[in-house]
Parts: sequence; structure tokens; C-alpha cells
Amino acid sequence: MWRRGANLEGDTANFIETEQLLEFDGHISSFLQVRGSIPLLWEQIVDLSYKPRLNIINHDQTPKVVEHHFNDLLQRYGGCVAVDLTDKHGDEGLLSNAYAEEMQKLPNVRYISFDFHQSCGNGNFDNMKLLYDEISEDFEKQG
Repeated sequence: MWRRGANLEGDTANFIETEQLLEFDGHISSFLQVRGSIPLLWEQIVDLSYKPRLNIINHDQTPKVVEHHFNDLLQRYGGCVAVDLTDKHGDEGLLSNAYAEEMQKLPNVRYISFDFHQSCGNGNFDNMKLLYDEISEDFEKQG
């Protein structure tokens, strides 16, 4: 099996931290983004298909897994905005719905669901403005 999602401690199988530094007119600014697997218990079976089927593992610890994951992020980075870019149909749609349900239990993390595939498919990347409009206030709060 190909491990995806999170373990019972809330650590995700895929976690990437990217920092962008900008120097302008003697001032330095930093923007930090973390990206990774949706922190639920789920897996995909490796096969030759373009989109392997995924399996969401129903476990009574799922709420604690998600809470632990975001508490760790909040401790490390401060305020968080979770942007869910998954497809809202098929297996990914089920995963996105399960994620949204768990995120409703975390009032200290802002959750945004944005169907990237639907909005930006066929090269319609101008539609990213829709997401930017939704998160621009969060950028302004950061200064």
C-alpha cells in the first residue's frame, strides 16, 4: 500500500515547507507556506491507473489526529489558513467532504474549500483570482 494522509500522531505522509524572501528598498519580507497531505487517515493502493482509488479509514481517533496536526502547525507557525484544493467529485470529493467536516470542529483554523480542478481546468488560471479574493484579507493581516 502507498501511505497517504496522516498517522495517529497527526504527522502527514507528505509535508513541504516553502519560504519566499523578498528584499525591496532595504526591507525584507518573508512568506511561509506549508503544503501536504490532508491530515485524515486515508491510503491509496498503488496500481497502473492514472488516479488510484483512495480509501478513507474510519477511525474513532480521526478528530484527535486532525486536531493534533493543526495544533502542531499553530504552535510552530502561528495563525493558519487551510486551503483545500482537491477535486470535489469522486474519491477526492469524499476525502474533501470528510476534511471539511473535521475542520468545522477547529474554530481556531480558517478553512477554505476551493475546487481547483473545476475553477482552473483547461488552463483557466485567471480563476485563481477567486481564491485570492477569498484569502486576501488573511494576507493583509500578516502585514
